[in-house]
Amino acid sequence: MIRNCKYEIIDVSSYKNKINKIKKKIDKITNINPPLLIIDVKINNKNIHVIQDGCLMVGTKQRVAELYAKIAIEEEEKKTGVKVTTITYVGSWNGFGAIATAFAAYRLGLKSNVYLSLTASGQSKNSSIEYIMSLRQVNILMALNANIFLCKSYRDAKTLSYEGPEGHDRNKDQLAIPMGLNDEKCVMIHLLAKQIRLAVIGTKLEQSKHPRIFMVAGSAGILMALNKAIPHSQIFVYLTGGGKYLKRAVKYIKKQKNVFILNMKIEQNKKMKDFFKSGEKNYSEIKYYNTVERYDDMVLAYVEEMGRDGDFIWNVASEKFK
Repeated sequence: MIRNCKYEIIDVSSYKNKINKIKKKIDKITNINPPLLIIDVKINNKNIHVIQDGCLMVGTKQRVAELYAKIAIEEEEKKTGVKVTTITYVGSWNGFGAIATAFAAYRLGLKSNVYLSLTASGQSKNSSIEYIMSLRQVNILMALNANIFLCKSYRDAKTLSYEGPEGHDRNKDQLAIPMGLNDEKCVMIHLLAKQIRLAVIGTKLEQSKHPRIFMVAGSAGILMALNKAIPHSQIFVYLTGGGKYLKRAVKYIKKQKNVFILNMKIEQNKKMKDFFKSGEKNYSEIKYYNTVERYDDMVLAYVEEMGRDGDFIWNVASEKFK
């Protein structure tokens, strides 16, 4: 029995043509960790280098999802003695953690169940299902054969993942992937740091002695991995997470001499302040490259205000295909 938890199961039947095109691109992926693609853009007459992981089908977490899932599954099976057949994830519809989970399951020949909140980062109201269905994130999930459950709130999504929707009962053969793949043992962080070191080779980022990097972080796993991979950098981060993930991120940052939180300076930029107050405003008028609205683009106002020639932006993902 689901306790007061309303949800909708996505029917993919009317999206087959679109899904098949995406699936072909996914099946052509041979290298999950290609060299960084760095593009140059002008922001307020400053030369900014954008590390564009939006070129990856799954964003930055493509570099680590399959590797992390293998280890997590092995540990779970060793602990329980039950073979894992399904991996699950709870998040918001505009995040890429669910996509990373589904991607890992697809590559490993497993099933995936993703429970998504209709409210996304930076929004005060739920998005319509029609709008969500038109975007890259859910389209990719459908192509990855994920079972998608859209819930009114994050709490509903979490409850549904524990109890299991009708016809998809919560079984012992399921493994829950943590938010952002950011596990408490830091397995994902160590794996991703190693992947980033490899991907950086031969790029402008490797050549920079003390790079300044702007980024957005939710669970902060990518932030921690990046800092581990490039400890000689300065990282300026906008935090979008909440609850224990936000506390964990802040606790981590306070111990770092080279990582700085941007959120406290929001009043410096009127455009971004208005954007946050509205919760609905399209911020695309100041976009300079393909990114994710109400997530990765939240750092742009700070680059406008504080950026210098030669700075970097780590862009985790994008809403458009190549």
